[in-house]
Amino acid sequence: MGMSGSRPSTTTGLRTWLVLTFALTWGAVWAFREPWLGEDRPLGSRLLSASLFYAVAMGWQPLFAAWWVRTRVEPMDARSAGLRPSGRRFLRLARSTPFAVAAGAILVALSLDLAGLPAGPAPGPAATPSPAPAPAAALTLVPAFLAALALLWIQALSEEIGWRGYFLTRLVERIGLLPGLLLHGVLWGAWYAPVFLLSGGGAARSLERGGAFVLTCCLLGALLGWMRIASRSVVPSTVANAALTVAAGLPLLLQGADPGVRGAAWGPPGWVPLAMGAGILFLGPWRRILEGSSRRITARLRAGAG
Repeated sequence: MGMSGSRPSTTTGLRTWLVLTFALTWGAVWAFREPWLGEDRPLGSRLLSASLFYAVAMGWQPLFAAWWVRTRVEPMDARSAGLRPSGRRFLRLARSTPFAVAAGAILVALSLDLAGLPAGPAPGPAATPSPAPAPAAALTLVPAFLAALALLWIQALSEEIGWRGYFLTRLVERIGLLPGLLLHGVLWGAWYAPVFLLSGGGAARSLERGGAFVLTCCLLGALLGWMRIASRSVVPSTVANAALTVAAGLPLLLQGADPGVRGAAWGPPGWVPLAMGAGILFLGPWRRILEGSSRRITARLRAGAG
């Protein structure tokens, strides 16, 4: 079913959500464009600052936009945002997939390095090595790490409620499962564009990094979207989102710190395990779960039941 055949209020809601999410995010990144990290700061402080920047610049906007649209544009829409419990098998998948992707990307990056081949452009700004923590500063790492985990969990939940709780399911209803997953992945990657445009290094380098990250988001979005649709819940995709963000050091990378080889998941080395994971879920025995859940969600969305 195309966009032209859908209900005007919901089509307007999708467009309004996109405008609000992009405008608020790009505005926040521009307002806080100065690096929050200093090379002479302790590692715990750098980790907490990077996580705080990530939560402020890329965290609350999808949730706020979803709330605004659900209360102002689609006040009679009873469709679910996916805030419901999930089956254990999906939670197990959500916990294991991020670390499998991160480990696979590291192996690919190391293999390319041993072969003397380029691993591709880093998706974030030019990285600077993180200094080793002094003994006194090391004591602050545990509370700083726990605080960073809390921030990243909140950021991931807000992102998932907006992007895959609200936007993805409605897009799939209108243009189909695979086109919806692909388009939502492209838009999700473009959502990060201001981080690359303001990171320095010239327009060509920013476009190269941004383009690589869009492809990463297309593949990762397919995995997270599969979890959301198959489980009918945003809990598994939130767990996977937060786990990969922590495991692959995304907040540090976007702020210019060097997360080491674990950051390979966000560049071309990560495309291999992401594509393999998508192939297993979409072409293997798990495909039947997705097809059944997709039909149920689409039927309920069209009926307005959520």
